[in-house]
Amino acid sequence: MAAVGREFGVTARTIRRWIDHADALAAKHRREAARLRRKAEARPPNTAEDRQRAVGLVVDKGRTKASVGREFGVTAGTIRRWIDAIYPPPPKQEMFDMYGSTTEIYHAYGSPFPQRYRNLNSNQRRKLRDEYVEHFRGRCLYCGRQLDDKPSSVVRQAADAIEWNNMPGGKEGFLSNPIHLHHDQITGLTLAPIDALCNAHSWEFYESSVWMEKLLENIKSLPPEKRKELRARVRKQLS
Repeated sequence: MAAVGREFGVTARTIRRWIDHADALAAKHRREAARLRRKAEARPPNTAEDRQRAVGLVVDKGRTKASVGREFGVTAGTIRRWIDAIYPPPPKQEMFDMYGSTTEIYHAYGSPFPQRYRNLNSNQRRKLRDEYVEHFRGRCLYCGRQLDDKPSSVVRQAADAIEWNNMPGGKEGFLSNPIHLHHDQITGLTLAPIDALCNAHSWEFYESSVWMEKLLENIKSLPPEKRKELRARVRKQLS
């Protein structure tokens, strides 16, 4: 100890106090760990109702997983697993912005987003769109402007280059509703609220090419007889 003391510039007695303090601290931690084990063993297993209540405290009340875990005698990781079991993690989603870059979309556990667009009727789509608008605080994720304002000049200046004949209802019909419920054409899942002109811009310049590439991939993966049948159907529709 004297040699160690000389190295750190203290006496051997100080080194001894440090060691005694470390031993006492380690013993205290061991006693606390044993106490927690005994408490956990004495506690009856958490029921389904307990798990539901614990998840509600995190998701609805905003409590931390660690504090709820202490209340229910489990770890924060266990609380995380309970949440995942009741509210499966929302899928990771991306959508284009007006420059062709992708923007990640995040949703909270237990939120109503996303949903299958084609499974919703018009009233359900309108209600979900309004919930999205509130969730994103009235912002169009495509151009970044507020949805009650005009879209970005980048989008407006490209309006004449859009093939409006390819849009449902043509230009007038497509723009009749100023705010659309944007959805992924490949996964079918809803994404975000989007200005009507931004929606047309996104499809014209970015989404349509991605969708076509995916369609071609799916066609190539078909057996030869299926591809032949599909070609015949397309020729018939075009004739």
